[in-house]
Amino acid sequence: FTSTAASNSTITFMSTVDAQLAGGSSLTVTPGNGSVTIAGAVGSQAPPTSITLNGTTGTKTISANITTQSGQTYKGPITLGANVTLTDTSLTLATSGTQIDGSSNKYSLTVSMTGGVTVNSNWINLGALTTASNTPVSIASSISTNGSQNYGNAVTLTGAATLAATGGSITFGSTVNGAQALTLNSTGTGSGVVFQGIVGGTTPLTSLTVTGPTTIYGNVTTNGSQTYNSDISV
Repeated sequence: FTSTAASNSTITFMSTVDAQLAGGSSLTVTPGNGSVTIAGAVGSQAPPTSITLNGTTGTKTISANITTQSGQTYKGPITLGANVTLTDTSLTLATSGTQIDGSSNKYSLTVSMTGGVTVNSNWINLGALTTASNTPVSIASSISTNGSQNYGNAVTLTGAATLAATGGSITFGSTVNGAQALTLNSTGTGSGVVFQGIVGGTTPLTSLTVTGPTTIYGNVTTNGSQTYNSDISV
């Protein structure tokens, strides 16, 4: 199924979107320079093969869960209009600018992508962020949340990364590797940084800077400095 609108027009899905047979079709939306709003769940009953939102301009608002089977592609910045879960094998986002915006810290994002997620441009203003235990994450940019950040699988740094949670904790449920600098800031109510896996065991980090009460369960290896600005529990 392909939905195409003229330049500067709007495409809005007010209710659910499902495939006639699970995995039997794909959804491609091309709004020109206009906006796209997904207000109803996609794939809750019969997931499409994939979803693609084309266009690098215009507003793309997702206000419901999206479940597909062979890839989700969003070629422009995404704004959350509600708490959202994205589920599939792969997630492809804009290559520059803001990739995902949580609308002034209102809305939270959960990502379950068995093929992994790449954050190579900013994720901002999220209420909270959870990546599932089946979802490895590559990070080369910044992620900011008002609440907690929970990474359930391995994290690999492919560029310098700054993670900030201004009202919650940052938890790494598995390993962290990558020859890059990692800066973590967890402040306010519920603050804390938790490393449940080994850090730098395969590829040492360039450096590590942590602000917020820190709990470490495994070895931490860097080629440069390690700075802990708050109390540490081991």
